[in-house]
Amino acid sequence: MENLILAVSLLCAMGAPAPAVAAEQASVIETKGEYSKKAHKAIDALSVKIDALEVKAKSAGASARADLDEQLKALKVRRTAARKELRKLKRASGKAWDKVKSGVDRTIDDLQAAYDEAAKD
Repeated sequence: MENLILAVSLLCAMGAPAPAVAAEQASVIETKGEYSKKAHKAIDALSVKIDALEVKAKSAGASARADLDEQLKALKVRRTAARKELRKLKRASGKAWDKVKSGVDRTIDDLQAAYDEAAKD
């Protein structure tokens, strides 16, 4: 028992996280990985839809095409922003991760809303 106490004391003195903290960090990392995959899939799915809309725009009439081209430009800007937020997420840790996760959620929601608006025409 004394050896265990000594080992834990040494680990704490060396800067190793306490077991509870280490478990929490592992949980965050696991959750971060799962969320990152889910967000990446959502962005990829929307990207496929945007590409399909671009193909549709090429066969549209002149006035419809001009409108779709403008909407596509805006969609591509939002897609780039979503991908940028996703890259931030991969670098974020600890409490900053929650804040960045909110940003990813927001950019994906904005991208989805913009796509929905463009696709309804």
